[in-house]
Amino acid sequence: MISSDLRTLVIKTFHLFDFDGNGVIEKKDFVDLAKKHAELTGKATDDLRDQLYYRTNIHLWNQIESHVDGEYGAEIPEGIFDGKITPTEWYKYWIDRIYTDKPNEVAFNWVNLIFDLVDEDGSGTIDRNEYKKFLELYNFSNVENVIEEIFNLVDTDKNDEISKEEMINNISGFFGKVKDNLKD
Repeated sequence: MISSDLRTLVIKTFHLFDFDGNGVIEKKDFVDLAKKHAELTGKATDDLRDQLYYRTNIHLWNQIESHVDGEYGAEIPEGIFDGKITPTEWYKYWIDRIYTDKPNEVAFNWVNLIFDLVDEDGSGTIDRNEYKKFLELYNFSNVENVIEEIFNLVDTDKNDEISKEEMINNISGFFGKVKDNLKD
């Protein structure tokens, strides 16, 4: 059984990556997200960090798209290789990954999707202000409540910053619980 928390998390990240808001994720969304990251961090697109972020985004796009379209094997229905990922395909991809992969690996990939985008200054940690800007950029509601909830849950050393390790450990535990529930 899939928890409603996981369903909510996956759908929220779908909307995050559906950068143009057209209801499907396309390669262009991943490119535009990388460009927005460069803009938000004040970095030129020739900056190595943003090149790496761009390559990571394109790699992720290729991985998800090939998984989504590749599951049909030799019997590919008409229009399947359409260069688009629907909310259902996005959800199925992440559920498949959680069920078949180790939760730590999935958590690592999941965090890498988001962390560098939120960490504007490239410090390796996310402070409340960076998280607030990120949430506001994507029109999250109740921003202050969300920030408080996230920091209470994830900032385990209570230094008012979230490290990548803290985020991976938290998400890994969550995905581990989900995987256990999927087996039931």
